[in-house]
Amino acid sequence: MAKDLEDLTISQRIDEILKELENEKVIVNEQKLKILIIDDSDTARRAIIRSLSTKKQIEFIEARNGIEGFMQLGRYNSNIDLIFLDYNMPIMNGSEFLQKGNEAKVLDGIPIVMCTSVADKNTVINFLRQGISAYILKPYNEEEFMKVVQSVLLSQKRKKQRII
Repeated sequence: MAKDLEDLTISQRIDEILKELENEKVIVNEQKLKILIIDDSDTARRAIIRSLSTKKQIEFIEARNGIEGFMQLGRYNSNIDLIFLDYNMPIMNGSEFLQKGNEAKVLDGIPIVMCTSVADKNTVINFLRQGISAYILKPYNEEEFMKVVQSVLLSQKRKKQRII
């Protein structure tokens, strides 16, 4: 019962944050919050979508590797509000995506949550140096996931308030 209330509270708080972002014209012209999920696993992408699917103001964009991730960034003119990124992927892995994206400055201002099964301390430190906003170890539980999303969205909201 207490866990259900806490999950509901986290979910309600995310709804409030999304509403505040919308009210502050961060989401313009009733556009949905755009979340790019870059992961080669259909199951992992579906899990993220399922976790956030109750949030009606979200548009989910999917990519199976870093190259597809860049294609989606180009398609949306880098107008992405949040990226969930896996590390181990074919063609271009998450670290390569971060490196290339940072070099090209196309990831500036976009919060990135690394969702991966890699728990090596040095790898995580490298991700942080590359500018990720948060790190979630797979498999993750719903409560942990929602808390990270809430924290990243709040942080992004505060950054945008300073800019506005």
